Amino acid sequence: VSDNGCTTTVTHPINIIPGPEASFTAPSVVGCSPFQVCFSNTTTAGNFYTWNFGDGNTANTQSPCHTYQNVGATALPVTVQMIAQDIQLCADTFSYNLVISPQPISAFTLNGFDPCLIPQTLLTTNLSQFSNGYQWLLGTQQISTAINTSVTFPGVGEYDISLVATNQYGCSATSTSSYDIHELPQASLSAVPRQGCIPLEVHFSNQSTNATNVLWSLGNGVLSNENNPTFTYNQAGVYDITLIAYNDGACSDTLFANDYIMAFPFPIADFWMDPEETNIFESTIEFHNTSYNAYNSQWYFGDGAVSHDFDVTYTYPNAGIWPVTLTVWNMYGCRAEKKDVVIINDMFNVYVPNAFTPDGDGINEVFLPEISGKPFINKYTLRIFDRWGTTIFETNDYDQAWVGDVRDGDYYAKDDAYNWQIVIQLKGSDEERTYNGHVFILR
Repeated sequence: VSDNGCTTTVTHPINIIPGPEASFTAPSVVGCSPFQVCFSNTTTAGNFYTWNFGDGNTANTQSPCHTYQNVGATALPVTVQMIAQDIQLCADTFSYNLVISPQPISAFTLNGFDPCLIPQTLLTTNLSQFSNGYQWLLGTQQISTAINTSVTFPGVGEYDISLVATNQYGCSATSTSSYDIHELPQASLSAVPRQGCIPLEVHFSNQSTNATNVLWSLGNGVLSNENNPTFTYNQAGVYDITLIAYNDGACSDTLFANDYIMAFPFPIADFWMDPEETNIFESTIEFHNTSYNAYNSQWYFGDGAVSHDFDVTYTYPNAGIWPVTLTVWNMYGCRAEKKDVVIINDMFNVYVPNAFTPDGDGINEVFLPEISGKPFINKYTLRIFDRWGTTIFETNDYDQAWVGDVRDGDYYAKDDAYNWQIVIQLKGSDEERTYNGHVFILR
């Protein structure tokens, strides 16, 4: 419209966009911490979303999930806000109120701990926080709703004790403790041998039941944790054995086996002889037994003769070096021995040459046996035989030599081999000793 009243008209179209309508829902408006909420976005005409969960956390997805925490003792209200925008960035805001209830803390201890006592009753100590209701469970069976209670374990086994703590908001927490009642071990043992002479090697055997470990005390300060130890006792004595049997629950049983192992001492064998060396004509020896802790004795004189006397006198019938053994036993049957030798010299010996040379050179002219111990000779005969067994020389004088003559010197034997025989009877003996051989004449 102008000043003079003239008019004109212009028209332009305007596009009015409806814009988004923001809205969302939650499964529950009240929950116990930690409270997880998955929001359902019911916005219309929305393209972009900005979430503020009311606890300082945000998101920009269409339908987010969020977990709320309440570490306090009272309920925590929060306001959830969502801003929805369309493609023209028109926006709409929607708010939703939630209540995060606090979570109680369940905790307890058991008073009195003996994993091997059957039946066993323990007292509980309730350490829960932010709670005012309680449910005690043994396995799945409720046993009490008191703050503190007692629980009885009837036998061997593994038991789960649970405490469910609740608060005034209906929130709950559960704590569980496992308690094992173990089979009581029974200590048992055996040993082979249980007695004997030192050094006594004993093989011990663990026969305990319900045990996983053992500790042995072998009676002389020696300890062993082997299941089946072997030990050698080098000192005589009576030993007490102790076996402690353990299981995984530290339950134990102790067996005291008093006077269980007996290690016997050995005797000491010893003797002396009078004389230690002599001749065949004085061959009686006195054996003096000086053994210690000896109960029985046995003598071996080396020539097959045996005696069980403690002290003994023995006459050797023949010359020689004779090994003497004294074996003694004590009252426990333990055995010891000592060895020595007796020398019986043969005072009478005959040494006969096997050739002579009667050729007048003054060397080896005659055949004459060499005899030691001549004073002990009672009778003596030397005979020479030719190859046909005819006696060509004979004498009863042990100092008379054969010069090779035949028949009292009528002629001399030719160079050849001749048999000889010596027959001797010693004084004090009725027996004759006969020696045979051959001799060569070489000219």
